[in-house]
Amino acid sequence: MKASSLLITLWILFQFCIPESFAQTKSDSFESVIQSAMQKRHVPGSVTAVYYQDSLVFSKALGIKNINEQTPVDRHTVFNLGSATKPLIGIAMGILVEQGKLNWEDRVKDHYPDFRLSDPYVTNEARIKDLFTHNLGYASEDLLWLLDSTSTKVLLERYAQADKIHPLRATF
Repeated sequence: MKASSLLITLWILFQFCIPESFAQTKSDSFESVIQSAMQKRHVPGSVTAVYYQDSLVFSKALGIKNINEQTPVDRHTVFNLGSATKPLIGIAMGILVEQGKLNWEDRVKDHYPDFRLSDPYVTNEARIKDLFTHNLGYASEDLLWLLDSTSTKVLLERYAQADKIHPLRATF
């Protein structure tokens, strides 16, 4: 972790541990940290939400979502995060496994009946763990979402049309 990222993380942790009477100051300060980080990293827009003990304590849409049109980011803006969310989803799935609500070996279709890939065999045999290991036999399909912000439903419809290039679990 870079020193600047560590400092921002520590700042966030300490800021949300101070008394509620400083709520507005915390919010203003947090927003300025986000704006500064966006500027330093040349990030045109972001949406940030922070929850603490089941309560929303900060929510803000900042910047623009389209550089050419200067369209402002709003709370409905969809961002392409790629694999950045995979650790969080992995933790959430691990909690569900620990709670006995699902198993890593469960078929995806058993939990998400609308799941479809271009190969019916892979569609039927895909397991929860396969979603985390990139071994379903499909090429990197980044272009399905990279060029535009789209809904999960549309992304999954596009993925169902993707070409399989390897047998199931044959390669990464």
